[in-house]
Parts: sequence; C-alpha cells; structure tokens
Amino acid sequence: MFFQNITSTDSISAWVARQIDATRDAVKYGWDVEIKPHKRQRTYQQNRYLMAVMEHIVQFYHDTGYMPAGCAAWAMRTDVQKEYWKARLGIGSTAKLSTKEFGDFVDKIQGTMAAESGGEYEIITPPDAYLESLAAM
Repeated sequence: MFFQNITSTDSISAWVARQIDATRDAVKYGWDVEIKPHKRQRTYQQNRYLMAVMEHIVQFYHDTGYMPAGCAAWAMRTDVQKEYWKARLGIGSTAKLSTKEFGDFVDKIQGTMAAESGGEYEIITPPDAYLESLAAM
C-alpha cells in the first residue's frame, strides 16, 4: 500500500489495524509488514514511448529485413520484441524499474539496434509529452 508523505501516522495505523482485523481469522501465524520509501515508477508516457520504439523496430524489419541478433521472423511483433529485449538486456520486469532505469532501458535498445545495424536503424526521439511527464516528477 502506498501512502503519501503527508498522510498522518494515525491514518496509516488505522488502515493497518483494519487490515489485521479483516484477516485475523484467516491468518495462521501472523503478518509480514514492510515499510520502505516509495519509489516512483515509470510514467504512462514512458510506456507509450517504449511501444513506439517496439513498433519502429518491427517496421524497420519490414522495410529492411534486418532482425536483432538472435531473433527469428516470428519474433518480429511488438509484444514479442518487448520480451526479447527484456531477456537480452537482463531485465526481469520493467514494472520494477525507476523512471531513469526505464529510460536507460529504452535508450539501450535503440543504441544496440543502431550499432548492430551499422547505423541503418534510425533512433527515434521521445515526444514532448514524454519529456514533460519526466520533468513533472
């Protein structure tokens, strides 16, 4: 559960107490409660930009026949490309990435495509809404 830093300790305590009361009969041993600072996740605009990059890679394949190393023609779909790049770059889940880590992930994808294609792949830049969403954070 996420609580903004302006939420009172009493409000948080009351919420936790309600959760304990609601689950008391179903819990055999007790509860694990973890308190940690909230980490901002990526933005909607970042997700849109990633999918635009995936579409751009697939279109590049259709235009040139070029495929990233280790790919097959059946993998040249946006949904498969996202999973391919996560696996290739060692990313278990993009949901766990901070906004900066997510941006680095997308940059690495495009940089790798440009390098491996001998500069034929043209890196696309994020739209203004993407940059504005990062500045607002």
